[in-house]
Amino acid sequence: VLVDGIQAPGLDFINQDLLELASIEVLRGPQGALYGRGAIGGAVLINTVQPGDEWKDHLTLGYGNGRSVRALNTVSGPFSDTIGVTLTTGYRYMRGLINDTGLGRPADHSRQGAARLSLVFKPDEATRIALTGSISQGRDGASYVVANAAIDPSLSPSRNLDTTDRRNIKSVSLKIEREVGFGTITSISQYARSSSRVLGDADWSPAAIARQQNDITVSAFNQDVRLSSKQDGPLRWMVGAFYQHRRSHDFLFVDGDPAGFLAGFTLAQGDNHSRSQAYAAYTQLDADIASGLKLTGALRYDVDERKDQDFLVAGSQVSGKFSSL
Repeated sequence: VLVDGIQAPGLDFINQDLLELASIEVLRGPQGALYGRGAIGGAVLINTVQPGDEWKDHLTLGYGNGRSVRALNTVSGPFSDTIGVTLTTGYRYMRGLINDTGLGRPADHSRQGAARLSLVFKPDEATRIALTGSISQGRDGASYVVANAAIDPSLSPSRNLDTTDRRNIKSVSLKIEREVGFGTITSISQYARSSSRVLGDADWSPAAIARQQNDITVSAFNQDVRLSSKQDGPLRWMVGAFYQHRRSHDFLFVDGDPAGFLAGFTLAQGDNHSRSQAYAAYTQLDADIASGLKLTGALRYDVDERKDQDFLVAGSQVSGKFSSL
């Protein structure tokens, strides 16, 4: 998944509302040569609204099932002849559609707010610099699993704890494009951080038996640099390099429900820390070999270095280096 050409560094960063969109392009089939191992089945390219030559304000309001309310507002336009701005703010609320018979209220309640600010600077005809920052915060119902749903799909959740998932996602990116004689030089830098705290009913029943807490934090820095030829000739090419540094922390704690017979007992826990560094070099060549017939060839070499450790388990450190063409 890429937003304005910037690759999402993990699944955690996709778990948020899409704001003001200009287009969505779906590339079917293997796209790994350009976008890495996560694109073995395809790629989704999301493009947001960019500032134009006039000031515009677009407001969208919606109301739907489950008492859902959504408001989205985008203001965009030029600060000057060389600087444009787009500011999008959004809010979504839903009471829910899945009834929890134990709590007597919907289990899939949701509330989320988000903002995205993009500044585009064009110092000359050949250069475009885009600085974008975004933040998303949400509180959703979570862990409304039905233990026997595979046997009887008509069963509804029934728990004694109102479980929630609180999320906070932040990112900042810098994209620089410069046209030169042979084509375009592009540099894309991004830092993103996602944190999630899930409070759950560990026995998924109305009985006061066990509860769980799962805190997950992921941070990543991406850097992508590429050179591409002009796109109007019969032969078009691209070469590039990619780097990512990623850290994650996954803390799990399961204990007895304070109102039950296991109160005060620790049932399971883990404190897992992971770190990875990924490097890649890639190239692609497009050739028009006949009218209506194009030949595309691509090559990518990836190196991934990983370290993993559960801080609560002595001697649990593991590491590995993986590479693939």
